[in-house]
Amino acid sequence: AAKAYYTHIAGLSGGGVSAGQVHTVLDGLRKVCIKDLRLNAIFKLHGIANFMLKPCRPNSTAKEVRGDCWKFTARPTPEGRRHVRCNTLKEIENEILR
Repeated sequence: AAKAYYTHIAGLSGGGVSAGQVHTVLDGLRKVCIKDLRLNAIFKLHGIANFMLKPCRPNSTAKEVRGDCWKFTARPTPEGRRHVRCNTLKEIENEILR
């Protein structure tokens, strides 16, 4: 699936870029994003989106969840755990919703 994704993106460029080059660029972007999120807790992909690390709400007690024929226990959230949040810019949202 990933190879088809890279090939599709390469095709959108008009044939001037190969799928391997797309893979290299996206992999490099991913590495930079991870590095900045770890250091600063924020990564801005200017003109597209802002990524931020937000702490999870602490859940100190285990909860039992039941259904008709199933049951499981939800464990407490580990301390220090964080989620990555992404806010897209309004211009992109407006283009998509057209």
